[in-house]
Amino acid sequence: MTVCTGNICRSPVMEMLLRQALDSSIEVSSAGVRGLPAWPVSEPMVPHLQRREVPAQEISGFRSKFLDELMIPGLDLLVTASTKHTATVLEREPLAMRKTFTLGELAAMAVLLAQSVAEPSSGQANSGQANSSPANPDLTDAQRLKTVVAAAPRLRNRIPGGPKQYDIPDPYGLSPEHYAQVYRLIENQTMALVRALRKLPQAA
Repeated sequence: MTVCTGNICRSPVMEMLLRQALDSSIEVSSAGVRGLPAWPVSEPMVPHLQRREVPAQEISGFRSKFLDELMIPGLDLLVTASTKHTATVLEREPLAMRKTFTLGELAAMAVLLAQSVAEPSSGQANSGQANSSPANPDLTDAQRLKTVVAAAPRLRNRIPGGPKQYDIPDPYGLSPEHYAQVYRLIENQTMALVRALRKLPQAA
């Protein structure tokens, strides 16, 4: 589940881009720590999702919801927009610490793990495409994500600069340019995560 504040700007975009980029072994949803009741995606985000070819019915059918603390134990992974959202999730359910990360933090850990298992001769420039040939095509993306989460206790403290640098700011009520910047940040972090996942040769 992806998480932001109102579940109308950042987490819906995270949800839709992750759903588009990952395989069918992953079920993605979203919620807000102060989730607004059944609101649509914030209008300035819609053109960016349309350009990404997110299905129109997925965009128009989206309705925001509140992250109830009773939901948290049943979730495999919570991907937040910022460290403040991570802190709020952990206030509601401290036992979720091992499965709650910001999107940028999760991507950074996946990159570190992929680098640690890569053969020295295998370094190639990124194509910029999230669907590049996986190192092990027999693995599902769910298995790859579980590998990153399992390695998180030793990877979290190895992220240069710490996770706060990856926080995604809230564009709500700001200019279209702010929305565009936030969309690009989410897109870049999502693609970095997926590229790194596809480089993992084995599951945990």
